[in-house]
Amino acid sequence: MSRKDPVVIRWWRLRPWSPNPLMRGSDRIETVAVIFIVAAMMLLVPIAGAIGTVSYAQLTERSHQAITGAQQVPALVVDNDAGAMSVRDPVSETSTGLAPVLARWEAAGTEHTGRVRLETRAEAGETVLIWVDEDGNYRPAPRTGTENAIAALGTALAFLVLGTAGCALVLFGLHWVMNRHRIVRWQQEWQQVRRSPGWHIG
Repeated sequence: MSRKDPVVIRWWRLRPWSPNPLMRGSDRIETVAVIFIVAAMMLLVPIAGAIGTVSYAQLTERSHQAITGAQQVPALVVDNDAGAMSVRDPVSETSTGLAPVLARWEAAGTEHTGRVRLETRAEAGETVLIWVDEDGNYRPAPRTGTENAIAALGTALAFLVLGTAGCALVLFGLHWVMNRHRIVRWQQEWQQVRRSPGWHIG
């Protein structure tokens, strides 16, 4: 096999069904494994697409459920330094980059006061729109279609990257094991040659 041969020809000569008597069993096993791993990596693309589609459908359904029974009401910003008061924060697990503000609103015939998160900064005394549930309690704004699409795309890309990395690790690990096996076999055969009658080492 010449190094000047095209890569395709060199890979073709390494095919597992090659009649070349110099091709060891470990070479054939490694070539078969490479074929299966490459095929698995190619399958990752449609699988990632399916995962992204399912994720987007689920997020969209959650957004629709979140909108059901919810409504937007005007709220008066009481203090934009909400950390100064001890009020329950129902959205502490979310983040829009802005600290929650203390606001007061009226819904379901009751006046409510609590911390709310806004997309833009608001000063005390300003009126903003917030989302509330059927009982008038504040709730985070439902995800938009764009946010759902970005989240679904991130899920699909994460699966694709992790799957590709996993296949690459398996491939490199198998190549390392096969190389170690070949070195051991070469060493054993070299020892046998040295013990063969008529073999002299100068």
